[in-house]
Amino acid sequence: WPTLNNPNSKLKNILGWSGLHKNFNKITGLSVSAAIILLFWGGNLAYLSLLPFIVLALILLAKSKIRQKKFLHDLPPALEAITKSLKAGYTLNQALELVAQETKPPLQDILKAVNRGISLNLPIDKILSQIKTQVSLPEWELIHQALIIHQQIGGNLIPVIENLSATIRQNMVINQEVHAATAAGRISAIIIAATTPALFGVLWIFNPSHLSLMYHSTIGRQMLFAAIILQISGFLFMRKIATVKY
Repeated sequence: WPTLNNPNSKLKNILGWSGLHKNFNKITGLSVSAAIILLFWGGNLAYLSLLPFIVLALILLAKSKIRQKKFLHDLPPALEAITKSLKAGYTLNQALELVAQETKPPLQDILKAVNRGISLNLPIDKILSQIKTQVSLPEWELIHQALIIHQQIGGNLIPVIENLSATIRQNMVINQEVHAATAAGRISAIIIAATTPALFGVLWIFNPSHLSLMYHSTIGRQMLFAAIILQISGFLFMRKIATVKY
């Protein structure tokens, strides 16, 4: 990941961003094994067999977000390093290869894919277009459009990359300001989401008999499972509302 053939599906893109695509078969196997154990030996808790897949999905999404942030953090310095290499007389292919050696995944994987496509004499617009569908970030869309326009018009590539680096840095500053301005909404979402588990824990400690029906009866266990699903869904929904797109 990323590949230079036909664009991957959205699931494969999430796997690529998560960095778990190489071990996905093992992780899926463990999830299926846990689900089978809960399904056949869980008795009244058989419906909990869905939990391993829910946990797996949440882990993939969380890992993807973390690696996307790392990619955006490493992108401007990498672009600046490419411009310095071009000024030193390196070709674009050599500059990409040199910078890819100094960076870390996931940016390293993407730069290597671009370099691999150039080495195969593939058109730069095709390379960037294929990777764009897999990266799916506005910053890479900006790079894609700028390099395509430069290829069509011509001129010096160095100022183009320098302007891209400056623009992406400015976008990151704006994003940090928006992130700080919406911190209250995210904190409210966390507090609201933590209230129910905290109340459940307090009752479990001080008055466990009050919760006995929740795990000693079928309807109680079903309600508990439904509460967990709704709690997770509500938290994700509130986080979505608190996320500002600009």
